[in-house]
Amino acid sequence: NTIAPRDYSIDAAKALMELAGYDYDDLAAPDADGKYTDFHFSIDVLSPNTNPARNDWAALVVETLPKIGIGVSEYENVGWDIIGPRTFSYPTTADTGIPTTEDVGYDLFFVGLSGDLDYNPFWSYSSSAYSPDVNNFAFYKNTEVDDLIDTYTSELDATERAPTAKAIQKIISEEIPYIPLINTQALWPYDSAMTITEGEI
Repeated sequence: NTIAPRDYSIDAAKALMELAGYDYDDLAAPDADGKYTDFHFSIDVLSPNTNPARNDWAALVVETLPKIGIGVSEYENVGWDIIGPRTFSYPTTADTGIPTTEDVGYDLFFVGLSGDLDYNPFWSYSSSAYSPDVNNFAFYKNTEVDDLIDTYTSELDATERAPTAKAIQKIISEEIPYIPLINTQALWPYDSAMTITEGEI
């Protein structure tokens, strides 16, 4: 199936905010560049400074959020030595629970994940894969997804795995533990005979 990307649209984003119950009549009119000066709520944003594409995405989001009535209290674009203890190496397990904003000091974290054509969802979505041991740094936990991942990873036939993969995708697309931003600058074909033409992704 083809998934059509959403166009960049402040109006569409504001419409979604309104559907979520936020009323723009409660805010003072935006200034000349479209940014509100009071907000529905504010967040702290954390982003590593080690990847140019990720830096651009993070800067765009930080610039855009005030235009839909979300304030940015703090934006940290820093190195892994500062980020590591608050993300990948933060000491937690499925039993200790999800760290709070007070624990780690951010609401929104930008990170890059890679996957291949036979992607294993265990690494990002299993409650047995909590950071710092594996890559479930969103500390996502859903026992149904855990069971489906066990079924998926124990099946060696790719065709037989497909229905389970779709069931996992359906749940995580509804619960959205991560907000995926597809970066076409970081797509690489495995075969040297393959090429990626801009606009075809």
